[in-house]
Amino acid sequence: DENKNKTLKKFQEAIKNTDVVLTPFIAEEINYKAYENKIVFSDDENKMAITDQSNVDTIIITRLGAQDSNACVELLKELQQWGFFILNPIDAAITASNKYETSILLERYDIPQPKFALLMKKDIENGMESLAKKLKLIYDDFSDGQNDKDQSRQFVVKILDGHGGTGVFMESGKTILATLQAMFAVKDDLELLLQRKEEADGGDIRVHVLTMRTKQYIIASMKRKKLGKDFRSNISLGAQAEKVTLTKEQQKISMDVAKISGMPWCAVDIMPLMHNSNKELGDNA
Repeated sequence: DENKNKTLKKFQEAIKNTDVVLTPFIAEEINYKAYENKIVFSDDENKMAITDQSNVDTIIITRLGAQDSNACVELLKELQQWGFFILNPIDAAITASNKYETSILLERYDIPQPKFALLMKKDIENGMESLAKKLKLIYDDFSDGQNDKDQSRQFVVKILDGHGGTGVFMESGKTILATLQAMFAVKDDLELLLQRKEEADGGDIRVHVLTMRTKQYIIASMKRKKLGKDFRSNISLGAQAEKVTLTKEQQKISMDVAKISGMPWCAVDIMPLMHNSNKELGDNA
């Protein structure tokens, strides 16, 4: 319903008075069959048979929900094999929606980011004794969590597939074990990303980059001011956006990340740090 979905509504507004045809499908309702010379797919409202459609003038745009439906994922893979332009390719989109896989990708290409570790239930089975091994990946000099310095350390904890700021919270070295024990008691196969808390300079920057073969374009950027005392700065949580002029370093980080992401349209988040707060990372992460 375009009256309830603002993204769909903007698409509808953008194609007014053009010959573009937009057909939306709900990912969780997708059914499809692939034949030698056609693909037929449908949801509860629409049905389409692809036979002789041109892969030059047809764009398939995926939203986050596409990744939650196995049938939709397989359909998109089929359409990719037929040569259709998918925005964004499903495998790259799945990686981008997993915070740990994204961190590994950034690490591989030396993109500056806060120190991180993957947390699972086995990491807390022996209490602070086993958890401290992971916390040492964040702070090299973390000991056993008993001294004042360890207890005052700040950690950002994230569920791997959260978006819009949901599933993100901060814990100190004093309380993190108890919180994790409670979380894993509720869901023992949970996986979490643990990051070092860096000193952000008032919020973060969202940069949209188009990567087309050998050319890249930064098409939009904004600074998202954090919410009062909240360390998050998501617009969906009520944060305010303001204009921003990107530095050359921020432009380079944005385009480097977009290139390695494998996504033609990539939204990159950059966190400007308090000057000289982390000499290892520099002033952006």
